[in-house]
Amino acid sequence: MQLPLPQPFRGRRGGEIPHALSTNIDGLIFQVTQNVGTVRVRHVERTQGSSGYNLRKLVRLWISMLVNVSILPLRLMTLAGMITSALGFLAVIEVVLEHALYKTPTGWSSLMAAMLLLSGTQAFAPGHSRRIRGSNLPGH
Repeated sequence: MQLPLPQPFRGRRGGEIPHALSTNIDGLIFQVTQNVGTVRVRHVERTQGSSGYNLRKLVRLWISMLVNVSILPLRLMTLAGMITSALGFLAVIEVVLEHALYKTPTGWSSLMAAMLLLSGTQAFAPGHSRRIRGSNLPGH
């Protein structure tokens, strides 16, 4: 009896989902062990064909490895959100005081202050909610 060959998983648009971009073996290994060694290998030029990785795919792989394995981008986004929210809060106070003391009409400055406050809160929220729920990521 012959079994059918496995078919690649197809996404919503019908295209194949590249498994190399969604799974980083190095990251998975470092999540379970710190006892890693090195082995010398001899690298030779490819004799036939060419690599399937162009610059775009390499950059996407690098970003995937950075975001999916490390918690650093989440912490940086949380810090940036805190700073932006603080600036927005100060801007809101300034706009309210200016309106109360000098009777200036609301407009561009109040809109920008509100946008700073809200966008900073949006950037801060994912990292803060991760910290509240607890994290199963390494280093946390």
